[in-house]
Amino acid sequence: MKANVFFLTFFTLTAFVTVNGQTSQQIEMEEGNAGSLFSKITEPETVTRLTVSGEINAVDFCQIRENLNKLEQIDLTNARIMAYKGKEGTHVFQEEEEVTDIEYRENELPEICLSGELEVVFPVSLKSIHSAALSWATVPKVDLSKTAMEIIPAYLFWYSYAKEVRIPTSVQEIQIMIFGHCENLKDVHVGWTTPPAKCSEKAFDSFAAENATLWVPAGTKSTYAGTDPWSKFGTITETTPTGLEALPVKPAISVREGKLFINAEKAQRLDIFNLQGQKVRTVSVSVGETVVVLAPGTYIVDGNKVVI
Repeated sequence: MKANVFFLTFFTLTAFVTVNGQTSQQIEMEEGNAGSLFSKITEPETVTRLTVSGEINAVDFCQIRENLNKLEQIDLTNARIMAYKGKEGTHVFQEEEEVTDIEYRENELPEICLSGELEVVFPVSLKSIHSAALSWATVPKVDLSKTAMEIIPAYLFWYSYAKEVRIPTSVQEIQIMIFGHCENLKDVHVGWTTPPAKCSEKAFDSFAAENATLWVPAGTKSTYAGTDPWSKFGTITETTPTGLEALPVKPAISVREGKLFINAEKAQRLDIFNLQGQKVRTVSVSVGETVVVLAPGTYIVDGNKVVI
């Protein structure tokens, strides 16, 4: 079982575990330190899983893309992408002597931000994605359903390797040819009971949509089948509600050998309080087991009283 041990430093809260030469690391960036993520990563050449929370920017994405060659999974659930203007972001198409300042917006996934085959958990605060953000990366499952995305930009999945795409109900506009040449596309999941009005007539112009299944809420199949361009999907299937989707999954919390163990089914942040109601720590918890070292005492963790 994976176990992460936390060490508290002045700038970041860092956790790491190495198993069989592979490293999983968690880094919590403090306010005002966006752009310095890479300096917090231990043995970057071994990192296969990375969890980041707090403030980051396009410089951090560039460093991840260029230096974490073994990265397989990145969890940005609680990361916040800050605006950046400069020459050290993810843009790659200018000659070095001709590089000009590039501006990146807040809460936007910058262009060409990742590379290689990856499992990506996107920030919940994400509002937009540059149309070329994933053009160097192979991301089979693109789950945007927990984000605050408002626009799906044109050509987002152009020549993408995506097999499954989940679009959040916060999206209000879908632009042209988002699945162009997306040959591996199998499933697209949406949650609107009524499709968004601002959807380009050419949004799904591609044989990719014709060969994919559109998953829609129960009772809405006829609406989508009778509405262009949604009718271009080869198959439209209604999801069957189970009543379980909205139930929160609480982490299992225990104390062993004087340490706090948190076993979670999803990445999240947990606040730790003392009995006086004062917050003493915020911990970024990854999927699996996380170990937190605390001073002896009595604490409240996710509504549970624990004694160290």
